[in-house]
Amino acid sequence: MDNWVLELLSLWRILPAAMFGGQTSVRDLDLFLFAYKSARIAAGLYERDEDKILRDFSVWLCNVRFSRRPASWCEVIRETDPAEDNVNTFFALFEEFRVYINLNWIPASQIPDRWHWHVTHGTHPDWLD
Repeated sequence: MDNWVLELLSLWRILPAAMFGGQTSVRDLDLFLFAYKSARIAAGLYERDEDKILRDFSVWLCNVRFSRRPASWCEVIRETDPAEDNVNTFFALFEEFRVYINLNWIPASQIPDRWHWHVTHGTHPDWLD
């Protein structure tokens, strides 16, 4: 199974501005992931539960970290940090979650080549324009 969610999060964590056109809000991250997943579905590439980590993160945020009613991870973070540049709050909380479930980030050297051109050139893919 393709681990595109963790690949993209690993890159966004390292180079949010360069990779994703300077967007630093958790809403932008959520919309990007939704659009990418939608494109994968349309192209017939999506496999069941390949984005399960994000659903698990939402459950963890609601049940373990904040003890609140069920909500999406984006909604919880936007309520926790209403600032426009709250993607850093996402990564701080995702880091706690990552440690909680014993998950490692994908090192930049192991991220598939399909992402590397944009990282080394400090740009985002043309299809994001």
